[in-house]
Amino acid sequence: MQKIISQNSFVRIFFFLLLSECVIGGGGRFTAFGPLSLRMIFFGIGLLISFIYFLYNKTLPRDVSLLVMIFTILIIISSIYGVLNNAPMDLLLEDIKAVMFFYIIIFFSFYIHSRKDIENSILIIKAGSVFLALIYFLFIVLLLTGTIDFQSFWEKQSEIGEVLFRGETLFFYKGFLYLCIGYLFFISSHKASDRFFSVMIFIAIVLTLTRGFLLFIIIITLINFFAGKRSIWFKYFVAGLLFLVFLIGIPIFLEALGEKSESDLIRIMQLDQVFQGINIFSLFFGHGFGVGIPVRPIHMEISYLEIFQKQGLFGLLLWISLAFYPIWLFLKIRNKEIKNLTFPFILGVIFIFLQSGTNPYLNNSIGLSFITLSIAILSRVNELDFIQDWENRAMNIRNSN
Repeated sequence: MQKIISQNSFVRIFFFLLLSECVIGGGGRFTAFGPLSLRMIFFGIGLLISFIYFLYNKTLPRDVSLLVMIFTILIIISSIYGVLNNAPMDLLLEDIKAVMFFYIIIFFSFYIHSRKDIENSILIIKAGSVFLALIYFLFIVLLLTGTIDFQSFWEKQSEIGEVLFRGETLFFYKGFLYLCIGYLFFISSHKASDRFFSVMIFIAIVLTLTRGFLLFIIIITLINFFAGKRSIWFKYFVAGLLFLVFLIGIPIFLEALGEKSESDLIRIMQLDQVFQGINIFSLFFGHGFGVGIPVRPIHMEISYLEIFQKQGLFGLLLWISLAFYPIWLFLKIRNKEIKNLTFPFILGVIFIFLQSGTNPYLNNSIGLSFITLSIAILSRVNELDFIQDWENRAMNIRNSN
């Protein structure tokens, strides 16, 4: 029975649907059915499948089990603090719902078992990012030509809350985080076709007019470029060229972006209100779930600020550890082939943690879907039997040739 479950085509199809929805589905509101969304339904099915795996003596990696235990304790403590601080119940439940997606790591950890599983995950992410870029280009053309009426489009999307507009043709969609993650997978490849797609997606990222996306994508692109095996003079040449493009392009980009002082002011107000509410206890443990600030009663633009407000330095440390832990797992890998395959996951995790300093991705399903998948994959490849099996198969292939 255990073998049947592990090889069941339904589970493979479900994994494809779940990850695809995470990649292209944004915050999940486009597929909402009243209080439920497709993402929430997939989340429930994923946990149900995980429970069946557990019944048939499938075990989680010990490090994943420990992470789940620590995270559960953190949620319980933050919920209790929220109740003690008289948090409105609807806001408290909203905060819990936002971070509950972390538990999808259980399904990912049960499911990921082979190189094929990892390659399929990469394929879904890359295909999803290309799809997002093409759809974005299509909408820009339709808005430019008047095929889609801007006013009607604006009213509908403002009601849903997944899209923010940049003038009358360009816009930002919450799911565009995966444009950036997909781009990082493409630039880590040496295929000519992948270089084409990386350029296409980079253009789409620029057209979102999102400062954080562009800044952090350029930083990580440079990290990836200079970490590669290239001539030192070629690296200097590219660095100089990028610096020149940066000097010329940034003024043009900022002019297209328009006035952003209002959004910057709101972030400054959030910082001020959070720090005004600090006391000795909240400094370390926060005010609890559901306890916001006047300018943002529920979620804040800066993920780390919201975590500090509701879970204090203790919670902030645990959340930040979700960035360092996959990096540590990656550094433990000895097989170069596995390192090359999984390196884009590290770039993606770094990007999410950088981006969460200006936009809320870390502590919701959009960012957590990729972070938990990355931890599950890196944890699995660090298992000795998995690496040994990989090395044995590689040796057999070399011998047969």
